[in-house]
Amino acid sequence: MRFIVFVFYLLLAACTLIQCQVSEIQFPEPKPIQLTKTLDIGNGNQAWVIDNAITQRDIYIIKSALPFDLVELKKVELKGHVFVYQNYSANIPREDWNFGLPPWLKEIDVSLFQRIELWNRTQPFVENILQKPVRLERVQTDFIGSLDPMTPMKSRYCEEGRYFLSIFYHSDWKLNSYGHVSFYSESRNPNITDEPRLEITSSVHPHGLRGILWPSCHVTLFRGPSINQFKGIEKLTLWLNTNAEGSTPDVSTSITQSNADSKESMRNFRFPDLHRAINYTDCLTRTTYDETTNKPIHVLDGVFNADELKSWKRLLFRKGANSNDWDNSAEEGGDNVRWLCLYDVDDFTSSDMWKRLQDVLAFVSNETEWIPYDVAVNYLKSYDNTRIHPDAREHEVEYTLLLYLSEGLTPNDYAETNWVVHQPDDGVHGYIGRGGEIYETIGAVAPKFGRLAVFRNNVQHSAHPPTVSYIGGRFSFAVKVTRNLRLNYIKRLYEKLESLENMNEHYQRLNRQLMLGLQDEPKSKALSTEVLGKLLQRVTDQVNKQSSDRFSSITEQFLKST
Repeated sequence: MRFIVFVFYLLLAACTLIQCQVSEIQFPEPKPIQLTKTLDIGNGNQAWVIDNAITQRDIYIIKSALPFDLVELKKVELKGHVFVYQNYSANIPREDWNFGLPPWLKEIDVSLFQRIELWNRTQPFVENILQKPVRLERVQTDFIGSLDPMTPMKSRYCEEGRYFLSIFYHSDWKLNSYGHVSFYSESRNPNITDEPRLEITSSVHPHGLRGILWPSCHVTLFRGPSINQFKGIEKLTLWLNTNAEGSTPDVSTSITQSNADSKESMRNFRFPDLHRAINYTDCLTRTTYDETTNKPIHVLDGVFNADELKSWKRLLFRKGANSNDWDNSAEEGGDNVRWLCLYDVDDFTSSDMWKRLQDVLAFVSNETEWIPYDVAVNYLKSYDNTRIHPDAREHEVEYTLLLYLSEGLTPNDYAETNWVVHQPDDGVHGYIGRGGEIYETIGAVAPKFGRLAVFRNNVQHSAHPPTVSYIGGRFSFAVKVTRNLRLNYIKRLYEKLESLENMNEHYQRLNRQLMLGLQDEPKSKALSTEVLGKLLQRVTDQVNKQSSDRFSSITEQFLKST
């Protein structure tokens, strides 16, 4: 399900520039950019509020084109947000250079950004305000959720003549969504203390399409929105320099590496002692069952030692996370996990982690032919709104393995996984519609660092976010497996078919058969396992070509639009 959601998000982002060429879309007539306010923010500094700083057309380009690497046309990779290092765990000391930064960032190539209309319109307007030429040194987008622990801070980019321009590119912001930007200066109250304290000098409401320009050395706070604003604040920040000369700022914000390097690392990942003796019976903490169908939920501790866990964790966190669209519809389906990293299944199967998990699966199931079809890391913050869901259809015999990787979580921090069973309708709640069904909890597990939960994944479950007092997030590494090679081909094939545009009648019929389990057994009239494998490769090639064609069109249309 997670894979389908990710592909849908990827294709949706790609489709927007493909199905409707930029020149053909009817954007609202943009209002003229205007300087609305000049603020005295203390310490002899000023800030400027610029309305209509961005147009709907600009937002379209930022969301549809800039996430893609426009250099390599034959390879489509969504450039996900990067997770800032200081929030990996509450136990990791915060670094001065990123304290107070939003936990999700995405850097945009400066040379690419300079080619779009937004910069060509913004640069002269800012130069007119500052009465100086400006150079663009860095561009990033970021996301701030409602309970992110933002703090007033002075940037390490601080230098005389440097400025920030932050532009809010949400267009549906409401009065009570909050998210104010505040500027601070030091003041003293001798009746209380002689020590200087930060005092708010001015605040600005984050209206959609609004920009705020201010000197880089000033203490500033970007607050998270109110808890009724599920989507969070999305903003674009330009790092500007009015000095004639100067070096490009070296401000690292993550420990991520390229996707190619990440794959290479996973493929070659090794434990120092893969074959050390592990007594899995002693590791088995408890087993709970969905008694209606006799499906097990196993909890194991001690399968990994601390060094193994930390080396695996370092590898996983080098890849930037991708964001799913927030699902706020009444139709409740899917896990509604917003931030996740997807990893290549074939690379994973070459790692020592998979070899260890194969031993675990053999122990809990007495079967040895399990094959993964989905490998991912989920990340939850306290403001997330996850949902009860199964990972497989009722007839599918599969397992999910969840390895918990957040250090320092305590019982006071919550973040457990909860398994439930659907109860018969009582004649009342059914009238509520979807989301009104009755569920009963059959088991829950605390996400202790290094704990492994292994369960039949058509048992309905949900990952609960941590409490608001926990600064970091809940990380879990998830692997979903099928029973054998044939079922693996079937699972991956019908998920690939779901991403294929304009399925012909043959594919539609095949897709229905696969999803209903009619091809699960190699009966006389069923397709052979070899044919299923070839079909999977053929459909994969078609989906890749479809994506490549779209990507080429995105590039062409993007360049035309600039």
